[in-house]
Amino acid sequence: MKPPRLSGSTLTAVRIAAETKGTDAAIREVMKRGLGIAELVKLPESFRDEVPLDLRPIAARPPRDVAEVKADPLPVRAWPRPAAAFAAAYREGRTTPRKVAERALAEVERLSRAKPSMNIAASLDREATLRDADAATARWASGAPKGPLDGAPFLVKDEFDVAGLLTTLGSSVPPAGPAVKDATPVARLRAAGAVFLGARWSSRSARSRRSAWSRRARRRSRSRSRGS
Repeated sequence: MKPPRLSGSTLTAVRIAAETKGTDAAIREVMKRGLGIAELVKLPESFRDEVPLDLRPIAARPPRDVAEVKADPLPVRAWPRPAAAFAAAYREGRTTPRKVAERALAEVERLSRAKPSMNIAASLDREATLRDADAATARWASGAPKGPLDGAPFLVKDEFDVAGLLTTLGSSVPPAGPAVKDATPVARLRAAGAVFLGARWSSRSARSRRSAWSRRARRRSRSRSRGS
């Protein structure tokens, strides 16, 4: 059975039912059956394996020849800085991945203390961040960086698994436990030497900012602002 397409008030009602104790199990079971997850579980172990980091999707058709287009040069901006700017700064010795990571973590913590709250981080792993930053710093110091992303900081939305952290998808229903391994995009970035800073808040169930979670967050923010 193909699951129906849901939107608007119907989707909101299903989401509330999925996050309400007593009806959540029934909704999960219906979705598992409709999406064929129950059948996937029956597949033998020989069908399951780690996804290699160099895996690329199969091309549906050959690439098309595109005529050369003369475009305006990219604007030069001080912020946000691209990965190439960090690589240049590391190469020239103007800063290190460790210093960048420390400054970024300090800024995230400052934002979390601001009133009204501007907390952008759903979860952090400060120890892992500084460990990866130290490793990148050592590689740049020895003149052997992994590549252009080595030491570049990055955030992911709270929709991607990060080993050791909870992936909540912006939902008030906590997952069974922390992720056991990184999602493929996170793993690829880390393999290239990029430094994971944290997971950004996602709108409720990875939906739009008009969700109930966002409304409650805005009400809390306004009440804190009035009380300060």
